[in-house]
Amino acid sequence: MSMRNMKSKEEKIKDILEEKYRLKYIIPRNPNENPKRLLEVDLSKENEEDKAKISERFNALKSELLAMSDGEIDTLWRAVQEKKHEKQREQNELEMQRIEQRHLFNNKNPSVDYDYWQKMSFWDQYEVTALLLDASPKIVHWDNVEFYKDQYPLAQKYADLLEVASRALLTGELKHTKGVTNCIQIKPSDCIEWAQSKGIEIPEKLVGKLNYQMKCMKCEHLKEENLLLIEELDKIKIENTYEKPINTKEKESMLKIIIGMAIGGYKYQPGLKRQKDSVIQDVLTDLENNGVGCCRHTIQKFIVEGCALLPSSNLI
Repeated sequence: MSMRNMKSKEEKIKDILEEKYRLKYIIPRNPNENPKRLLEVDLSKENEEDKAKISERFNALKSELLAMSDGEIDTLWRAVQEKKHEKQREQNELEMQRIEQRHLFNNKNPSVDYDYWQKMSFWDQYEVTALLLDASPKIVHWDNVEFYKDQYPLAQKYADLLEVASRALLTGELKHTKGVTNCIQIKPSDCIEWAQSKGIEIPEKLVGKLNYQMKCMKCEHLKEENLLLIEELDKIKIENTYEKPINTKEKESMLKIIIGMAIGGYKYQPGLKRQKDSVIQDVLTDLENNGVGCCRHTIQKFIVEGCALLPSSNLI
């Protein structure tokens, strides 16, 4: 025979009421007193203001249940029992988790996949705390540590370090930003710098991975700074080039030297266009061979301007 058929209507009503209220039983002075009246709500732990309201609701529900048919009570009782069993299952699962956590915190730290975590662009304060303790943030987290902080060393260390990190976030000592959901975002490099400044021991594998990344980032930063400095230097050179323009006398002397070298060194004959083109090409080639670049148009311009300074007798 099933438990459902073994219980009377009154017993099922008691089970239903117990789901919502603490109950007490009154021992009847008269053995013939109706047993239905013995079931009362326990108000011993309630405030005076709430007692009347609770008692009224309890009596109303009890009267409603007593007025139901056996079939209605049976249906309601089964629903209550299922809910009770579900609660028990949840409690059992929670207890199993706590047993696992006790085993976890009483043994060595959960191993960390540093290759995985070093790829992250940022960590939150809970992940920072676990990683600095050489524990996996996926397992050692405040949600499952808080309950054991007064029982196990790892849990206590986690709670203490999290407190230090949280205060550093408030004061700005631990650099961070906030994401779109207002979550804390801490760069791995900022985490290491802060931990080092506070004398916090950093796991060798964690700092080894991040040091390599930080060196790479520093090299990239230095390259960018170097390029900017080169650009700035080039600007300064250009400014200095045009800062002191050549005066008329200096320019005239320069043109005389150029035309003299063209005639004496390259056999240039002023007035012969075809011959001038070949001389310009020779000058350009010699400059390039000696690592000095120059524009063809510039060479031609200076030779033409130099010709203007020659006596008319030298022009063909």
